[in-house]
Amino acid sequence: MITQMTSGIPHKVWLLFVAGPTLFLIAIVFASVFLSVHGINPEQIAQRVPLLMPHILLGVLLCLGALTHFALRSETVWVMPNARKALADVGFGLLVGVVLALAYFKLLAPLLEALQRTVGDYVPPGSVLPAVSGSLGLFFIANVLLAPLVEETIYRGYALPLITTHVGVT
Repeated sequence: MITQMTSGIPHKVWLLFVAGPTLFLIAIVFASVFLSVHGINPEQIAQRVPLLMPHILLGVLLCLGALTHFALRSETVWVMPNARKALADVGFGLLVGVVLALAYFKLLAPLLEALQRTVGDYVPPGSVLPAVSGSLGLFFIANVLLAPLVEETIYRGYALPLITTHVGVT
């Protein structure tokens, strides 16, 4: 049984919405304190914590996966469609993904670069990879494998159906 909040949305949904950013913040603070306790000076902490981001992200995603499993274990979260429907959905998703990728590379990326150069938020090509190259495997696992699974499970598999039953579909 799910206890209801006054807004009609269960506590579990709010817990899952808030858990990701909260765990991420806790992990960053923990990493900073850990480095400080081991005698690292503040300037080096500011340089080392960003290098730990793939590890932090992986840990947060694993915690979110476990939290999702234990918080929702008594409820049906995500039911897989039959094979024909799943194959059709994958095909449609691939087609849409290719169209969006082409649109991004041909239209959006040049516009985004021009905007970033104008506003001042431009990151030159080649400057991101050296920061994550030592943890590229963890970065891949966290961002390509675990993040979509956790997001789909929490938002599409549980939160959206629950919200639509309380709010309605427009």
